[in-house]
Amino acid sequence: MRDAILNCLVAGLACLFCIWLLRPLAIRVGFVDRPDERKLHQNNIPLIGGVAIFFGFCFALLNLRFSLLPFRSLLAGSALIVLMGVVDDFKDLSAHLKLFGQLMVGMILTVWGQLLISHFGNIFFMGDVYIGYLALPFTVLVVVTYLNALNMIDGQDGLAGCIALGQAFWLVIFAYQLHLEPLLHLLVILIAVLLVFLSFNMSLPWRSQASIFMGDSGSTFLAFILAWIAINIAQSNINFIKPVSVLWVMAFPIFDLLNVVMHRLWQRKSIFAASRDHLHHVLNFSGMKQSLSTILLFSFSFGFGGIGYLINRYDIPEGWGFLLFIATLICYFCVVTLTRQPMNVDKIAIDTENLEHHV
Repeated sequence: MRDAILNCLVAGLACLFCIWLLRPLAIRVGFVDRPDERKLHQNNIPLIGGVAIFFGFCFALLNLRFSLLPFRSLLAGSALIVLMGVVDDFKDLSAHLKLFGQLMVGMILTVWGQLLISHFGNIFFMGDVYIGYLALPFTVLVVVTYLNALNMIDGQDGLAGCIALGQAFWLVIFAYQLHLEPLLHLLVILIAVLLVFLSFNMSLPWRSQASIFMGDSGSTFLAFILAWIAINIAQSNINFIKPVSVLWVMAFPIFDLLNVVMHRLWQRKSIFAASRDHLHHVLNFSGMKQSLSTILLFSFSFGFGGIGYLINRYDIPEGWGFLLFIATLICYFCVVTLTRQPMNVDKIAIDTENLEHHV
């Protein structure tokens, strides 16, 4: 406990120092998100959140009492994804170049890190499902998908950070149950830097908008480390932690991504076309304040993680947990579609998010 508290202090102070140091520099060199007709903020907002989160996280790792050798692939992939995100925040990279970089990160995780999704548990009521040689490409696909899923919901103050914070909370519980001390320390450090970041990124009563943004570097870094930890937990011991329980923890960004893709395909539009069809956009169009919609969506995501915990806690068969996941996904599609139609959001000309920018 003492080590965990010390690690939190080191991570939080390092993140805070990085924000204090880089904020004026970012404004001076133009590393900011500028307001325009597509955006709601009024001032130039520094895009230093991702760099600060990464710096605070890595600095705190130096305080750990165990070897960092098992985390080489994690740190290498994180450095690459943050570097690519910073360059993308300065000047938009092409979708193909970003996809190539994300595939490289996925290969680092699987080939170098030897981290694979090889089994799903008994999700079809016919025994454990193993995928054999498909494990490597499937794991890369999962990582790339989740990188984009969490990146896409980073569309308003505090949303992506809060979703990541809730997911980290449930993963802490699973890591504790499995006695995975190294992962537990990583998650505690991640929570510490997220809390510091959110204190600058959330809309608060005394501050109408965020003072810093995480940018692509932050959202993709958070997605990568959460995916790395989630896969580790899901594949560690199927007798103690069901893979479908971990899937529930990570559910909300996946639901949102699949909903957007299905909506585009149904409308016979390119999945890279510009449109306001994420759930947070739909809620904003309905008149809900950003701060309230952030709390609501965080509650949804946190509740999904709670379902995963209960499935594991009460030993509910994995097949029923997976069926409930699919049923919830269908309900999510229906609710968003019914909410979207009265507002006719597809006819709105100005878009707050171009999916091509997030691939």
